[in-house]
Amino acid sequence: MSLAYLTAALLAQGTPAPIVHSVPARPGSAIAATYEARPVVTTRQIGTAAGTRMGTMRCTWKAEIAVERRLAGAGVVRTLAPTRTMKGSRPGDCISGRRAIDRDIAALAPDIRSHIEMVAARDQQDLRAELETVSPSGGQ
Repeated sequence: MSLAYLTAALLAQGTPAPIVHSVPARPGSAIAATYEARPVVTTRQIGTAAGTRMGTMRCTWKAEIAVERRLAGAGVVRTLAPTRTMKGSRPGDCISGRRAIDRDIAALAPDIRSHIEMVAARDQQDLRAELETVSPSGGQ
C-alpha cells in the first residue's frame, strides 16, 4: 500500500520559514519574491503482521522537497528545479507512524533550509530576466 500526502502540519511546525528576496523590477521599485518549501511525502508499507507472532512491518517514506517562488502582488507561483529527495523508514505501519515521520522530516529542517537558499540563489538571475521580459526597459 502506498500513501501520498502533503504535510500541512509539517509546513506549519517543522519546515524553515520562507526566504524573501527583493528584486529590482524597474527603476526605483522592487518586487518581493518569496521562496518556500513544499514537501510531498510518499509512504510504503512493507513486511507483515502475523497475528500473535512478531511482525516485520516497516514503513518506508520518501519526501520530495520542492521550492515554490511566489511574487508579491502578482499571484504567480512557480515550482523551481531541482527538488530534493529525503528518505527514511520507521518500524510499524505507516498510518500510526505518520506523526513520527513528520517529526523525522522536521528534524531535517536545516537541510531543507539550505536547499531553499540554494534554489533561491540560483533563481535570482532567471527572475531578473523574467521581470525584464515582462517589463522591458523598466516599463517605460
